[in-house]
Order: sequence, then C-alpha cells, then structure tokens
Amino acid sequence: MIALIVAQPKVMAPWFAKTLYDGDYSISQRASILIVLGLSARELSGHDTSEYAAAASFPSKRLPERMERMYLEEASVHANRLEAGSGSNLKAIPATALDSIAQDLTSSFLAPLAANAADAATGPDVLKLSSFTSRLNAQGQPKSTAKPKPRLRSIPNTIASLIATNFFFPLTARLQHALRSPASHRRNAPLFQSHLLSLYLKTLAVLIHAAGPSTLALPQMTAELWNLILGLRTQAAPDLPTTHALLIALAAMFEVNAAGSSDGLRKLCADMPREIVETQEWVSGVFNGTRGDDGGQENQVKMLSAGVLITLQEAMERHRALLMGDMIGFT
Repeated sequence: MIALIVAQPKVMAPWFAKTLYDGDYSISQRASILIVLGLSARELSGHDTSEYAAAASFPSKRLPERMERMYLEEASVHANRLEAGSGSNLKAIPATALDSIAQDLTSSFLAPLAANAADAATGPDVLKLSSFTSRLNAQGQPKSTAKPKPRLRSIPNTIASLIATNFFFPLTARLQHALRSPASHRRNAPLFQSHLLSLYLKTLAVLIHAAGPSTLALPQMTAELWNLILGLRTQAAPDLPTTHALLIALAAMFEVNAAGSSDGLRKLCADMPREIVETQEWVSGVFNGTRGDDGGQENQVKMLSAGVLITLQEAMERHRALLMGDMIGFT
C-alpha cells in the first residue's frame, strides 16, 4: 500500500482517506490505513521511514506444487525463484509502527527545552571550559582552506503542498465533520474509539511534520489541527492515550511553526491568541491533574505537558502585548 500511495499520491491518498470513513473495515484495518498514510508521507518528504515500511507490500501467492509441475518446466529452478520472490518473509504492519516516529517527534521537541534547563543550572555552552584534550586536538588540526561550494539552483518544494492537499486536509475535514455529528453518533462511531483516535492524531502530527515549515499551507494546517485538538480535549479528559496523542500533535505543530522562522511563535500569538490562551489553561490542567510517578504513560504525559506548557508560557511572556487584548476578554 505504501508503494501504491507513493507512486500515485494525488489519487490514492485522498481515496484511502475516504475509505477510512466509508469503507466497511475493522478497527485494526482502519489503523493500518492511518499508518500507511503516515509512512507514505514521510517517504515522500525524504524522512527516515519506519523499519516496517518494507513490510507493507502484499505478498504474492504460489500455485500448489501439483499445479506448478503442470504449468512450469524445470520445476526446481522455478521453485527456487518463486521461493525468493514469494514474499514469505514479509510481515504485516504492526499497530505500533508510528509510535517510534511519534517518540522521535517528542524527543526533538523536548531536547531544546532540556538543554535550556541544563544551561540555566550550569551556564551556557559558550562559557563552559573545554577539556585539555579537545583544545589540543583543535590546535593540531590545520585550518580548512576549501573554497565555498557554488550555490545550487533552488527547486520548488512541491512535496509540502502535495502532503497538505492530499494527505492532511482530507483527514482533518472528515474528522471535523465527524465532530459536528450528534453525540449519540459519535459514541458508536469506530473513529472515536480510544486506540484509533489516538493513532489518528499521531498520524496528523506525522503529516504536519512531514510537510515541514516551508509549506505555504502551514497557517491553514495549524489552524485546522489546533481546532481539532481543542475540540477533542473534553473527550480526551478521562482517556490517557488520547491525551498523550493530543500533546504529541501540539508538540509537532509548535516545532514546525518555530522552525519556519525566528518569529514563528510570535505569528501564532498574533493570529490565534485565543487558541494560545485556551491551550495554556488546558495543558496546565493536564499537568496538574497527572501524577506521573508510575514510570509509564502517565510519566510521558506529565513530561510532554510540561514541555508544551513551558513553550506556551515563554511565548505568552515574550509576546504579552499581542495577547493582552484577547486575554482581557477571555472567560
């Protein structure tokens, strides 16, 4: 399926997004569709793919030996060839194929915060004394006299718009439509099952990260993902996996916007101040309401909510003037 989407992304990605809702599939099959969409987008964007990406192709079937002898000559030679290409060593995509990618997104978001905390305790890196061995090695190395490389011609980034148009927006549009349905329908919908909903949010986080900060549709992607996060926060309150997935989506969204430009968070404060304030209050409640001393998923939620809360508080403190008018009328 990954090869099919990578070969024809404009046709197959929207079709899989539509099939996710309209098709008569089980929860595990819908989860496989979400995983395939996430892995395909990362492969198109040039990111490292999961080790399970190669396991997504469909294995072919062999004829029984009796039929094989009837239709094939030199049965032993052809049998060896078929054995090599039969796909018998292929594995199904596991349900946790996106978890390692989501963990990488979380680590890349929390790493600068941890470095800043370490610098606050021990001083910035530029003031730290290097070891004698490192200074000696630096003095012994000759200075590089290589000429600068010629500038390459810029190539338009069409993959970012491709992921946004054909992967991200079809998924967010259908989830927003499902959120507007009556509560009785949402209660019985397979999409709002805890495991599938958390995987859905992780897929959206992977997609916005795969699109990257250079996509022109990043403001619209941010607005739609943020509205979904705030719309699902009440439903995710008693459910720890869904809360964790919401925080992963927030972390990926903030990281992509901050990587786009030096004033990425300032632009968020200027364009969406109410979302900033509401998210800060919600994440603060998640942080205060999570114990985080079991060493499991509670600890991950506690740590990730602390990172998101620090990012929001720093942005609000730095751009207080942009938020002041909206915070006065916030209830």
